[in-house]
Amino acid sequence: MKTLDEIASYWGTDKARWGHNYTELYEELMSPHRQDPVKLLELGWGSGCSAAAWMEYFQLADICIVDNLYAPGWPISRPSWVEPTPEPPPEFWDNPRLFRYYGDQADIDVVARVVDQHGEFDFIVDDASHMLSKTKDSFALLWPHVKPGGYYFIEDVCRAHLNEIIRMLTQPDPSTPPDPFAFDVRASHHPVDTDFSIAWIQK
Repeated sequence: MKTLDEIASYWGTDKARWGHNYTELYEELMSPHRQDPVKLLELGWGSGCSAAAWMEYFQLADICIVDNLYAPGWPISRPSWVEPTPEPPPEFWDNPRLFRYYGDQADIDVVARVVDQHGEFDFIVDDASHMLSKTKDSFALLWPHVKPGGYYFIEDVCRAHLNEIIRMLTQPDPSTPPDPFAFDVRASHHPVDTDFSIAWIQK
């Protein structure tokens, strides 16, 4: 069985070791649920390569994607030392486990439609605009819809925003006191740009 990093590298998402190396963390936290019918929501479609990776890794999962782009773009841009990414067959995008929603990551109506159709999620991954205001708005809208024991991830947190993101994650519910041990931040291992991290919290 291929690892998540092998799958992510094959499809060309920069979550892989050749990019930001987020797959190391994801494998650690997601592998116990790999054969479960989990629900994963990712904010940010890009070229569709991460959706392809999630679909292959989680064989029984529903994968939901929110983005303001309609169609995947292929081929994607990758470093010269990485093998070219294969384009999925047309039927891949019609997989009944893949759900795509058009709209902004912090659009209340879009989020409401996703939640209404899918309920709570085991994993939510924010890889969308990386704008602090939208990141915070999305978290406020979606955190209540993470299952108990589920995870919320925020990718590509720049150094300038890290403290603000940490404050947000340590007190996701304003009615409760901050919990300084409720989150974790892993530094990126990007070979060129090391200014980004991935932050996550378990409910």
